[in-house]
Amino acid sequence: MGQLQGAFDSALAHGMKVIVSYWEADTAKDGLVDDTAAWNTMWDKVTSDFAGNANVYFEPMNEPFGYSLSSWVSLCSTWLSRHSAIPRGRVLISGTGYNDNVTGVGAASALSGTLLSLHFYGFWASDTTRAAWTTNLSNRLGSYSSRTVIDEAGSPMTTGLTYTGGQNQDGNVFTSYFAATTDLTRARQMGIVYWPGLRSGDTYSITRQSGTGLAVNNASGVAQLRWGWGL
Repeated sequence: MGQLQGAFDSALAHGMKVIVSYWEADTAKDGLVDDTAAWNTMWDKVTSDFAGNANVYFEPMNEPFGYSLSSWVSLCSTWLSRHSAIPRGRVLISGTGYNDNVTGVGAASALSGTLLSLHFYGFWASDTTRAAWTTNLSNRLGSYSSRTVIDEAGSPMTTGLTYTGGQNQDGNVFTSYFAATTDLTRARQMGIVYWPGLRSGDTYSITRQSGTGLAVNNASGVAQLRWGWGL
């Protein structure tokens, strides 16, 4: 926990918002909480440590694909009851499957007032136009854009793609996907978290280590992401 605490504290000190999420162990990969008792103990500690910081948000579980909608809503409802001191507006409830659709959790009255977490990637379809990707994403959001944070989205940043300029965006799966995603989040004033900011050996990594600092892998990708943020 010490290393994580240091990362959280550093981000918060720089005025950033932090999302704390539970990921299941690599050995299981069944989309279920590995050990409910340990999960509860962990969340008791984390919520206690960060309850007073309004810039810390809590996501009970990442990509709960092992649960049906009803069982996932039930688990999240229990989490919310156990941690009722946390404002619901600081809790992100993952969409069903691989966080890939928020319409079910958005409609659940037991989860009212929470934020919703959506993951959206270009390798989920073979569309090559912004229009098709916009439709794809809109269907996953339904009427819940105002509550939803796309807290995972990313595209190849080390393969030489150009992400800015309409003439460069249609005709390629990833440029059209990224343009549609950032255009929609800007238009609907949604949050978007890029995955990953820095990850060694990952072609999606938007930065790389350079000496004692970081270097950008794709300036056009950064520019398009900033556009999506409304910057």
